[in-house]
Amino acid sequence: MFLDLFFKQWDEDKYSNLGTMLLNNYRQAQQILSTETIALKEAMSSLGIQEEDLVNWWSEEIQYFQTLGKEPEWDAHAVVYVELLQQMQELE
Repeated sequence: MFLDLFFKQWDEDKYSNLGTMLLNNYRQAQQILSTETIALKEAMSSLGIQEEDLVNWWSEEIQYFQTLGKEPEWDAHAVVYVELLQQMQELE
């Protein structure tokens, strides 16, 4: 019975803390959006960057992370070719 009460209280505390954390994160995100938007617009105008550039960079970043860690087939063939050349040089 003591264990059951302990875990019930632990669950309530955990969810209470989780709710508080989410609320604080939401407030922080709202504050960042309100203060950093002005700085972003100023930086974009001084650098000559348009919103379309940001969208393009975002899609390029997504594509990059999707292919990260995957070795292109051409690279694999190039590595094998270099290894074979090294073996041939050793044999000569």
